[in-house]
Amino acid sequence: MAALAHVSTGRQWAKYTWGDKTPESDRRDLGFDKAFLIATRLELMAGPVANVEQIYARMRTFGCFVGPVSDGEQQP
Repeated sequence: MAALAHVSTGRQWAKYTWGDKTPESDRRDLGFDKAFLIATRLELMAGPVANVEQIYARMRTFGCFVGPVSDGEQQP
């Protein structure tokens, strides 16, 4: 997972996943950029990517919200 997220080590990746076990000063949120990178790499492992919606669908499988905002404009 560290390689998929392009972080240096498993210890760095753990800061995104440990939650309550990690001291508050070390916790990190999984930002859109990391989530997009992980989803893109997973999709490319499965085969060619036809469009960005395919990547957004993969992001949704691990809990990301990718959808329209209140004014109806599509947002990542």
